[in-house]
Amino acid sequence: MTNTTNGHPPAPARTFPFRSAPLPASPGAPDSWPDRASRLRDQADALGALIREDLSRGRAIVFLLCAGLVTLTVGMVPAMVIDAAGSETGVSTDVAVETALGVVMLAVLAVPALLVLRALRKRSVQRFELLRQWAAVDRGHDAEFPLRYGTQGYPHGRFFYAAPVLLVTLILAVALLADLSDPTDLVLLPCLVVAGLFAWAPVKKYAGRYSWSSRERAVRARADRRELDRAQRRDCP
Repeated sequence: MTNTTNGHPPAPARTFPFRSAPLPASPGAPDSWPDRASRLRDQADALGALIREDLSRGRAIVFLLCAGLVTLTVGMVPAMVIDAAGSETGVSTDVAVETALGVVMLAVLAVPALLVLRALRKRSVQRFELLRQWAAVDRGHDAEFPLRYGTQGYPHGRFFYAAPVLLVTLILAVALLADLSDPTDLVLLPCLVVAGLFAWAPVKKYAGRYSWSSRERAVRARADRRELDRAQRRDCP
């Protein structure tokens, strides 16, 4: 059963994105609650806390900053080396200096950003698993389920924000590959590939979240219909 305070799982406090509050514990067996009312309360609190963190604007900003740093570094380092090698006064010393500077940029900017992104990804996987576990605790007709992953049949807005970025990135990558008249432009290809991968991440995440949320809503809608049918049969003379 979850860690509770006066029968409720503790709501995560607002903290700096790099120092997040602990996630709610995994739920126990349904009969580990003293009554169904407390089980529904704990379920609603846990799902609300998990979804608030999952849709946190702070986490989205941290993801964008780190993705931007990695993409910028991947694009700048090859460009610097190729520019030094192709310049009229280019010598091996200049190429070595630019290469060393590129390595420093990778170590100072890209590697820490990748570590933060890895931590965000790991926590996101844990959070989604807890969401599925808590949603399955009780799917009765009166079990509250937060509807924050989509309204009126549409996924969360961040799905649409990332999708155009991914589309534009793919178009630019195809254009670069199709026009090989200036091979130096191909230095942008790694940058576009990385940008496309980062754009695909929220598309995949929110598509999966919305699909799961839709299935949960369908289960609860069937429970509502069954309860309504039972109530109508009871009322029939």
